[in-house]
Amino acid sequence: MVLLPLHFIAQTIDDDACGAVISGDPDPVGVYSYSDDPNILDSYDPVSFNIFYWGIAKDNGTWVGEELTLEKVKESVDLLNDAFSPYKICFNLVGMDIIKNTSIHDETTLDAITDYADDNGYVKSNAYNIYVPNSFCCYSGITSYFSTTIGIRVGAVTLPTFIHEMGHTLNLRHTFGPGNDRPDPVNCERVTRNINAPEYNADTMGDRVHDTNAVPNFQREQHNHMASAIEIADIGYTWQYARDSISLNPNGFHGYTNANDIELALYYYSFTEEEVEYLKYNPAVNYAYYDENTHTYTPDIRVYDPGSAFFKDCAGTPYQITSTDIKNFMAYTRNESRQLFTVGQGIRMREAIDDKWNQVFSFVESNPYDLYIEDNQNDIGQEPNIHTDIFWNSPDIWVRNQQDGVTNQVHQNPEYDPVNPNYIYVKIRNKSCDTSSGNDILKVYWSKATIGYSWPYHWDGSWVVNGIDMGGELTITIPNIPSILPGGEAIMEIPWMVPDPDDYIGISSNPWHFSLLARIESTEDPMAYTEGNYTAVNVKNNNNIAWKNVNVVDLVPNVSTPIGSVIALSNPTGQATTYNLSFFKDPGETGKPIYQEAEVGITLDSTLVAAWNAGGSLGSNYALANTTGNKLVATGDSMELNNIELQAYEYATMYVTFNFLTAELTSKNKFVYHITQEDETSGEVYGGETFIINKLPRMAFSAYGGEDEFIKMNDEITLYAESINEDALYNWYDPDGNLIYTGADLTVSPLITQTYKLEIIAETDGYKDYDEVTVNIMPYHIESLIPNPVNSQLTVTYDAQGATSAYLMLVNQTTSNSDNYILDTEESSIGIDVSGLPTGLYSVILVCNGEIQSVKNLVKQ
Repeated sequence: MVLLPLHFIAQTIDDDACGAVISGDPDPVGVYSYSDDPNILDSYDPVSFNIFYWGIAKDNGTWVGEELTLEKVKESVDLLNDAFSPYKICFNLVGMDIIKNTSIHDETTLDAITDYADDNGYVKSNAYNIYVPNSFCCYSGITSYFSTTIGIRVGAVTLPTFIHEMGHTLNLRHTFGPGNDRPDPVNCERVTRNINAPEYNADTMGDRVHDTNAVPNFQREQHNHMASAIEIADIGYTWQYARDSISLNPNGFHGYTNANDIELALYYYSFTEEEVEYLKYNPAVNYAYYDENTHTYTPDIRVYDPGSAFFKDCAGTPYQITSTDIKNFMAYTRNESRQLFTVGQGIRMREAIDDKWNQVFSFVESNPYDLYIEDNQNDIGQEPNIHTDIFWNSPDIWVRNQQDGVTNQVHQNPEYDPVNPNYIYVKIRNKSCDTSSGNDILKVYWSKATIGYSWPYHWDGSWVVNGIDMGGELTITIPNIPSILPGGEAIMEIPWMVPDPDDYIGISSNPWHFSLLARIESTEDPMAYTEGNYTAVNVKNNNNIAWKNVNVVDLVPNVSTPIGSVIALSNPTGQATTYNLSFFKDPGETGKPIYQEAEVGITLDSTLVAAWNAGGSLGSNYALANTTGNKLVATGDSMELNNIELQAYEYATMYVTFNFLTAELTSKNKFVYHITQEDETSGEVYGGETFIINKLPRMAFSAYGGEDEFIKMNDEITLYAESINEDALYNWYDPDGNLIYTGADLTVSPLITQTYKLEIIAETDGYKDYDEVTVNIMPYHIESLIPNPVNSQLTVTYDAQGATSAYLMLVNQTTSNSDNYILDTEESSIGIDVSGLPTGLYSVILVCNGEIQSVKNLVKQ
């Protein structure tokens, strides 16, 4: 790209302190016609320019004020195209990125930004480069004639200020020009539009456009007249100082040593008494003589005074200003007023483009148009897409079980029907400025869900297991993509006979859903990057490719539905490779995360267990759900399984399930959970899977296995689970987490004290709850109290064998008085005379080794 020398710097102000420095260099001979003929404007062919935005944040990525976002960038480009489209000039957004540098983030200059950008590679050679810091030191926007660089503060990137700056790059001047800013009789644009009048100079002065009237600087009109009055009075101040210092002084001019001279100068110049009194103590008024609400110029009686310079060109001719002049983008009026260019300005822009076509504007969009399919909701079609790490959840691809996807654009899991098809819908967008040809082709592919896809192996029918196709291209004839207008979109509907799930039972007994890939093939809109072996990389690099690897888990009360799905990970390379798996909630999701409200289970197949074990069984934020090591439960966000060693083209599967815990339920009804596969060495993401889990309100239940129990050694006991009154699984686990019985009643005979876990799972929606029951083994115990009730002689039989010490306590339950009786641990009974004890209820307590072991009640008559 060749840049011409800069003739001026245009600084757009909006109540800022700096003005605009405008060059008075004449136009080159023979380039500009100065026409305002609409027929000439209509004769031009459309032209499209690439545009790229650089947000400038602080070192840590934050902003002092508002942030430049993708939404704001899209709004900004729409603003430009609305303004320039009548002149057949269009801007094609090719991307945005963020520069992190605190030194050029706030109160900066364009020179500082461009120096840093040039030195660090933050320049796109084939596009307009728009640099957007939080603020500049003195202006809202800045550029130069025929420049491909614009600086604009973030707060103005969606305002007409930005359109104003873009106009400067196409050689439009301010409508007040360099002469009327002062005013300056030498460079002043005259009011007359009679080209035969001797004073006519609209083609050489002002903005050099015939159909924009001679106008003042509306924002600084009072300031400029004040400066001229002070300069003419010759009291020691230059015009520039008077304009930039005296007229802008927040306290007015009353504090100056020659304030009386300034006051007289203003009166002599024809400032009104009211204006002079105000200016003594206040700065000059912005937009003093135009009404921003009605977009009208509001001169007073001085317009009729030939001795007053107010409201006239520099030769004393009153301005002839219309609302069109107020609304012009290149005028210094409020942003709320700026709405249009004139035909003459449009022709001047087109002639400027023609003049510098090969030098400056050679970065015109090279392809006729640019179709794309969104990777995510903020996708702007940038290649490569640097704005997301999740490339497998395209909102522009969805499946419906019936033919209603045009009006109901909500993705459903495919459902097998031997007679009726499901329907795939693909939305295709035209991000460019030109209408597409209608010759472009859409191809759609299906595959069993995998997070490490290779291209084309997993998609073109090459992936076959046990003679069963695991993927393939849809063979149905898909019509060409229809012609799409700039900024428009089209929805393609493709019927799909979903493969029979029974075909896959021998491969995996659990439900295994499908993934979809959509590709636009076009000679006029080719792939930006040559496709490689990895699907994720191809999707990231090319906006013609999009991927849908989303499993919807709908948990509906009283309706039996899958609570998860099988997904595969594979090694798409020709050599053994080590991978990491990451499991995490959606970054934008709020509320309780899924792993706290539900049990996220991951059951590994034997291949995956072996591959993980081979790498050392490394990972984090998980717990083993059983001793076999093939089921894990997520215990925190960013759960990871590391160093999974897969051989060349090897694949393995895992079954991911979501069992909501009734004790943890909240009102939140939607959760999003992602799984990614990364190369352990390079960190390259090979793909991922997204689960969308929808739960509806249901009656909660609680697991209850009864109170803790106490039994003697070698005895057995039956534990009873309380029914939840719906179809459910009652699973009992030993202390090691091993499933030992499925059923409501569990009979056990433990040798030592054991705690058993009861798990109740509702069969319809997988909701579950847990309870624990401890069976305590009593090694020492009271066998019997004979007789009971007793009058005088009591015989207590007991087992204290092996204890180092033992005694009985007889405790009156009314008075708490007690008597102790030492026991021989080698004996098994003792006789006690209780005739002297008061009648009542007593507790007989066996204490061995200093601890209570057994208690029985005794009635004394």
